[in-house]
Amino acid sequence: MPYFKDLTNYQYLLWDEKNPNEYVFNVGWLDEFNDFPKGETSQEFKDKLRFYFKFPQQQTCGFRSCCFCYKEDGLPKEGQRWYISDSEIWIVGKNNKIYASPKMIVHYVEQHNYLPPPEFIEAVLNGPLPGSDEYNNIISEANNEYKDLEKLMNDNDIFFSKNRDGYIVCNKEFAELKIIIKPKNILNQSI
Repeated sequence: MPYFKDLTNYQYLLWDEKNPNEYVFNVGWLDEFNDFPKGETSQEFKDKLRFYFKFPQQQTCGFRSCCFCYKEDGLPKEGQRWYISDSEIWIVGKNNKIYASPKMIVHYVEQHNYLPPPEFIEAVLNGPLPGSDEYNNIISEANNEYKDLEKLMNDNDIFFSKNRDGYIVCNKEFAELKIIIKPKNILNQSI
């Protein structure tokens, strides 16, 4: 999973990385090479964060496993189970600020004592919940740039996954279709 410092502008699944969404911020993009804050969080926070888990955003082509739960050979440490992430959760805070996190954040908080920034905790505890009109409207506005892409994906039963070369086109069985699309050409490609 890529590492992004907490509260930096979100860029992971943007089609144009030079123009990040000014209202969406990274939280919980951890890796084994960078320290992260640790501490206890309330059970109420954990329960509400887990609720967001049921409303994924930005589905990816493939899965990521927890880098803290595995030995160097890639196998789980004794007593650990596989934990994977295949999408994100988006939390809405004050002034419609959105926090984008890998679904793995639930695991990081519960199993590795990751302590997210206070404003993120506040947003989870007091922000609009997924499924509410307020939440849906704010998220829809933030995702407005993806509307044409969603139609392309739905019409062709495909989705995109980002890698270092651009975006890989995948079918619903997670099979790569061997098409690489550069970000500025994404909506001009024929499938």
